[in-house]
Amino acid sequence: MIKSKITGDAFFWGIFMFLTMFGLLAFIYKGIVQFSLRISDILILLFLLFLFYMGIVFLRHIKHITIEGTTLKYYSALRPFGKTLDLDDYRGKVILQETGAQGNYDVIYLIDQKNTTSFKIMGLHYKNFKEINNAIELKKLRFDPSFSLYYKLLFFEKININEKQKD
Repeated sequence: MIKSKITGDAFFWGIFMFLTMFGLLAFIYKGIVQFSLRISDILILLFLLFLFYMGIVFLRHIKHITIEGTTLKYYSALRPFGKTLDLDDYRGKVILQETGAQGNYDVIYLIDQKNTTSFKIMGLHYKNFKEINNAIELKKLRFDPSFSLYYKLLFFEKININEKQKD
């Protein structure tokens, strides 16, 4: 059985973002209650909604992962009761390198039976990423994304992997 070891950085920023989310919700609520049709109110509300969305996206990627055989179970701030994935339901995995503020890091995308990326594990958040990668016993698919596919995958995390792009 393999358990993920979350880095101190991810733990710190996860707690910071989780607490910040409550403050943003309070400001958004206050903005909606006292809303007027002034441009400044609209821009402030849109900015706060954008920050809230970015916080949700960040928190979604910090997961406590347990892999046992062909079962992957994960917990996160957004899924406190966890979710279980059967790795036999996936065709393979794609390992890409992404770039962020802290440099380059590897990312695993699990590919489902419909050739769609359906689960993402970011190496940035785990001390034992290589161990997690080795525990996921799926065929490694070769995928060389174009510029537009790379950014679509980076921002939307759901793309279809064509047969031409796999081994």
